[in-house]
Amino acid sequence: MYHEEVEFSSLFIAVESVTLAILLTVVVVSFFVYFIEIQIILSFRNTSFKGPFYRLMFVGIIVDMISAVNLFTGQVIPAKV
Repeated sequence: MYHEEVEFSSLFIAVESVTLAILLTVVVVSFFVYFIEIQIILSFRNTSFKGPFYRLMFVGIIVDMISAVNLFTGQVIPAKV
């Protein structure tokens, strides 16, 4: 199948790059917060953080982290190449 090369304007490339940088910053900050939450949950898992809410929260954190990595490696990075 034939695909035509399209040149994007410099404004579009600049806005896209800034948007991706902001998205990457949000992901990095989220990973840092998630790491702190995981450390708190794991260190107090035999005390007050033993209930099903905290197990669900832990699983949610892991799923969010995996989906963020999947977003960048499966969609954002190949789109930039």
